[in-house]
Amino acid sequence: MAQPQKYERRKDFAENASDQVDLQSINEELDRVAESVNAVIANVGELQKDDGSLANGIVNYDNLSAEAKKQLAPIPGKDGTPGKDGAPGKDGKDGDVGPSFQADARGNVAERSSYDSRPKGFCFLAIDTGELFFKLSDDVSDWSQAYSFAKGEKGDKGDPGQRGEQGVPGVGIKGEPGDPGPRGEPGKDGIVTSVSTAFTTISIVGKRTVKARPVLKDGVLSIELDVEA
Repeated sequence: MAQPQKYERRKDFAENASDQVDLQSINEELDRVAESVNAVIANVGELQKDDGSLANGIVNYDNLSAEAKKQLAPIPGKDGTPGKDGAPGKDGKDGDVGPSFQADARGNVAERSSYDSRPKGFCFLAIDTGELFFKLSDDVSDWSQAYSFAKGEKGDKGDPGQRGEQGVPGVGIKGEPGDPGPRGEPGKDGIVTSVSTAFTTISIVGKRTVKARPVLKDGVLSIELDVEA
């Protein structure tokens, strides 16, 4: 809706002689007046109905003053009382088991670059990290972020297995004899710590009797003889 053209008079008819009538100028002035009046009437027709009330859709939120917007702002209401719990629904049926997922290619994550030129949707499984990568487009090396694949939490330690049967004893090859070691230094005389001191009787040619007994003194062993006539 454009603004109406403002009317400005161009002809001052008082400048004409009293017996002179400029009909052409009169018509031009009246045409300009009519143009401005008609534009005003057209704009008013868009702003109000025939009964003088505002036409629908003329005033919107952006036309309102800040005070009017404040008055129209919604007032938060109080929280309502929670409703009663509904009856439990029926258990749904288990869906069909879907097909197992198969990656398009597998390998260590370092091998992924071998598939950089594959088309959008191509899937690579890094078996060393357990991660999936997808091509996001046909562009070279346009891979998705890594997604963990089929890696569950660490399970509990299992029970010990049964003991297996004893295997056949192994027989090793007999090794070669080693070289003799160097001769050691002579050892010190040993010390006798105990000995029987009982006499032993010996007969000589049936005429004399000799008694002998060992004697241990300060670690030295000697023999004591007792000869009878």
